[in-house]
Amino acid sequence: MPQTKAVIITGASDGIGKTMALAFARRGYRLGLIARREALLNEVASHCLNSGAPSAEVCAVDVTDIALFRERLKALLAKLGDVEIFVANAGIGDTVPPTQDGSEHAIRMVDLNIKAAFVGIETM
Repeated sequence: MPQTKAVIITGASDGIGKTMALAFARRGYRLGLIARREALLNEVASHCLNSGAPSAEVCAVDVTDIALFRERLKALLAKLGDVEIFVANAGIGDTVPPTQDGSEHAIRMVDLNIKAAFVGIETM
């Protein structure tokens, strides 16, 4: 019997990531849910299981910790098996007022929005 399709979503604890996780759950996908906040991830996983997902694996990690993210993503892939879809959703898009030094915030945005996405895609 063929295994159901699987998807991994970063930034899955709220917002667009949570909404996508629930949408994939309703379509019967096995889920790998990644975000920093484990308690919220567990809530999302529970909602997904109640919405039709056959399984929902939770991986609490900050995707900007590249080495740890890569390690945890590999472990998640080993649990899920074949993964058809990877959604690099984790990100931030807010702005820093011009009166503040925005360089640190800009570096965080690049690390989260770009570097972590590339690492995830490369690891897949």
